[in-house]
Amino acid sequence: MASELARVSKAGYVEVPSRAREIFVKERFARLKLMFGKIPEIGFQHHRWYCELHGDEFEFYYKGLEVSLDPARYITREKLVRKMTEAESGLGLFWTDSFGAKEVIFFSDGSLAEKKIELLSALENR
Repeated sequence: MASELARVSKAGYVEVPSRAREIFVKERFARLKLMFGKIPEIGFQHHRWYCELHGDEFEFYYKGLEVSLDPARYITREKLVRKMTEAESGLGLFWTDSFGAKEVIFFSDGSLAEKKIELLSALENR
């Protein structure tokens, strides 16, 4: 995607949902609903990647179903105690000439829960 954008244009703007937004459940009482068999809608169901922005490089992580299987891997409104702000929900990059993008593959199932804890801590400290 990044190489194709840079190939067909000299500059631009790319915006994607933040990884925190992609593991956020907007619904109220998500855990209670889960107890009754309703899997909460986590992030945007049609998105296949988590995105992080480091400087002028996007990192893409595969977004599998394993996040929805364990509440330790996603953030609820009750846990955050507020709605996410627009700035927390998205990542944007104005670029000229080119920007970086890479796919990051991880094999540790525990890293999903660890990333959630890291993101939740960052959101709570804002």
